[in-house]
Amino acid sequence: MPATLDRMPDRARMALLAAAGFASALLITALVAFEWPLAAFHDANVLAGFRALASSPRIDTAARWIADAATPLPYVLLGAGFVGVALARGRPRLALAVPFAMAAASGTTELLKLAGRVRYAAALGPYGQISVPSWPSGHATAAMMVALSAVLVSPPVLRPLAALLGSALAVAVSCSMLILTRHYPSDVLGGFLVAGTWMSLTIALLWSSKRRRVPQRGADEGAAGARWALLPAALAAAGLAAAIVTSLVASTRVHASGSLIAGATTIAIIAAAMTGGLVVALRPQRDAEREATTGSRRRLPMTRSWTPER
Repeated sequence: MPATLDRMPDRARMALLAAAGFASALLITALVAFEWPLAAFHDANVLAGFRALASSPRIDTAARWIADAATPLPYVLLGAGFVGVALARGRPRLALAVPFAMAAASGTTELLKLAGRVRYAAALGPYGQISVPSWPSGHATAAMMVALSAVLVSPPVLRPLAALLGSALAVAVSCSMLILTRHYPSDVLGGFLVAGTWMSLTIALLWSSKRRRVPQRGADEGAAGARWALLPAALAAAGLAAAIVTSLVASTRVHASGSLIAGATTIAIIAAAMTGGLVVALRPQRDAEREATTGSRRRLPMTRSWTPER
């Protein structure tokens, strides 16, 4: 196994490390959510803050519309669209990898739910409990997989935009699930981590099997913007989430608890960090390879002309 890793490209090894990190975080999230009473207490308090927003008919209607729209059919149709984009760009392996990753992530989430259990939270009251195993969230997994897949299949110049729109979709779907009291915030985090694990494994497979080729013209058109996409996307998504929550609270006169603001902002930052991080990870390496080649050429004559002095 170590010999196999040594033969893998650097980017493929980094993607495998990312997958291991996401999987480890997924395990830790499960242990904390189910076994640590203090974490479960805060988890329920954040959910209670989101549920308070449902007292507004407009917010409740919007949340239900988003939740009802997030069904398997749009997921399949979006996956087919991603396949079409990959084929149009001349990436047949990418066209095969994306639907596989999307299906694997959703299947993993459903299997993990079978191993979970129902949680009771005093903060939700006697009639507001989630009566089925809900960890991790299938809706959050699907929304994040759509966001990450959109970034993966997009041309470099469009990846920052895909990351911003994808993170907004993931935040909207996740917050709707919380407003409707169908999931805990830890369920959302678990869904994001499942998606991150499978996307990282998919990228590692693609990069490990990718043949070395000369970059096409215009391949790094979006490289300059992609390098700086992570922080602006995270800040924009977090600011957007805070603005939405503030406006909703102001219009409905619902008390905005600190846990609600913290939960919405955290979800937005994580979503933007994952999509923006993928933009950075996929940035073209043409400049880096050129610098490495130039550096080796500069060192080569010195090596040949050097002789030990007597």
